[in-house]
Amino acid sequence: MADIDNPVTGKDTSIQLTQNGTLIQIQDQVTGFSVDVQMDEITTKNLGRSGSRNDQEFVGWKGSIDITTSTASADEFMDTIVAAAIARVPMRNNIIDRTMYRNGTSAQYTYPDCKFTFSKRVKRGESTTVTLNWMTGENRIAA
Repeated sequence: MADIDNPVTGKDTSIQLTQNGTLIQIQDQVTGFSVDVQMDEITTKNLGRSGSRNDQEFVGWKGSIDITTSTASADEFMDTIVAAAIARVPMRNNIIDRTMYRNGTSAQYTYPDCKFTFSKRVKRGESTTVTLNWMTGENRIAA
């Protein structure tokens, strides 16, 4: 159960990656996670009158995962994705986002069939940081 006296520092969220159902061991290295819903805006303008109608259509989700590396798991994850893309082998990558709220409730969302891009930053005297940018065209699954 979550402690309601904890500061709001992201300690209550865990992020996991699975590749074809296998857990990738990066959950203790994740330092940041973002997710944004992607919507297309549709504007309809009618002939003979002023104004317009605006609507939105769901496109998917996208975001990023920041990892401070302590093992080669993130690099190996990306090497596998690149090798599968070159060989044109289908691969299913999922992100599992679990959040424990301070009132004792929790939520879990799985973002299925994610596609990734990868960047790495290194600064003298600091840990290596890997950013996995991701997107999916499927809706998230609540558990």
